Amino acid sequence: MTPSEACFSHLRGFEGLSLKAIRDVGTTWEIGYGHDSTPEEPVHPSDEITEADAEELLERDVAKIAVEVDELLDGAEVTQNQYDAFICLAYNIGPHALMGSTLLQLFWQGDIQGAADEFLKWDHVGGLVNAGLAKRRAAERAMFLGEAAA
Repeated sequence: MTPSEACFSHLRGFEGLSLKAIRDVGTTWEIGYGHDSTPEEPVHPSDEITEADAEELLERDVAKIAVEVDELLDGAEVTQNQYDAFICLAYNIGPHALMGSTLLQLFWQGDIQGAADEFLKWDHVGGLVNAGLAKRRAAERAMFLGEAAA
């Protein structure tokens, strides 16, 4: 399975496009559609890119996330909507956080509604509810369930 255009559209919409390096809500520099600085590929405060560069970074980052999500879901029956929602969540919180999540445990237990409801718990920054993340998680929950986002 591969991430659909709905997945990419979701990420573009919620990550937003920044052609100049910015700080995320933490301390990491990012650019494009939420492309984080890494030791292997640092983003510097003075960095600038084109929209085409941002698309290339997004495609590359999603491909990396997809490999890790594929490992987490190996052998599971998963719909395209569920797969896309897992990719979108992992893009934001990281595959490692998804790996140890109650969301993934409930999914593997066959509790699809319970797993869907777990998306809503990933809406905090610094211990406080973040309105943007709450909206994003509601959209990912709806995607997971195959519903139209509210």
